[in-house]
Amino acid sequence: MEQKEIPKLGSYSILQELYEDAWGIVYKAVRTRDKTAVLLRVISPELSKAENFLVRFDLLKSILSTISHDNLVKVDALDCDSNIYYIAKILPAPSFQELRTLSSFDTRETPNRHGTLELLFKGVADGLSALEQVNKSYFQNGIIHDSLS
Repeated sequence: MEQKEIPKLGSYSILQELYEDAWGIVYKAVRTRDKTAVLLRVISPELSKAENFLVRFDLLKSILSTISHDNLVKVDALDCDSNIYYIAKILPAPSFQELRTLSSFDTRETPNRHGTLELLFKGVADGLSALEQVNKSYFQNGIIHDSLS
């Protein structure tokens, strides 16, 4: 994918590229009005041109605006600026330095490793259950899938 420098997108200032995945590029950014830290996922141009993308994007936008749960990252915005689609998520940690992902979480030397893992899995299951309760038909029809992040 061709990498573009995007200093600002919508109401967000881009600070740093974090990684690229199947959805596009994820940036460290801040909401300009109050400096709230966000993870900003810029949807790849290929994906945004896919058949039914706009319908699915608008549906996802309406669904995610209704979801609030302690175990789910809060979506700040799903929007488009200059034909660039993006998803902004409030940073789920006090700072970028304190952000931990499952890939960086090592339980091998954690006291009570099995209890810690059980707590993590229960939290994930609880968050997924909250998503499912929004509307079971979205799950049954494959509209919500395993990679909302």
